[in-house]
Amino acid sequence: MPKKPFQNPRSTRETKLCEQWPEHIVCQWIGNSKMVAREHHLLVRDEDLERAAAMPTNMDAHVTEVAANVSGPLQRTVHGTAQLAAVLAGNESPH
Repeated sequence: MPKKPFQNPRSTRETKLCEQWPEHIVCQWIGNSKMVAREHHLLVRDEDLERAAAMPTNMDAHVTEVAANVSGPLQRTVHGTAQLAAVLAGNESPH
């Protein structure tokens, strides 16, 4: 049995809820803080990366701007997603 058997379903559900509801509302429902959600629960799923890779190339500047305006663990996630999307779209080579 996994060490934290309820962690994965909780993370998946919180991620899906945040697609439709503001983060502060979801955190209230789930019973944690935004910091805990961002560091431990919110996930970048395969379908998120596929959607990012399918974005038109004129979105590159917008993604870069968004990545520049977030901080902490979320910044690494946004920046990493933007880089992976560029690689998958063939706009950048992996380092």
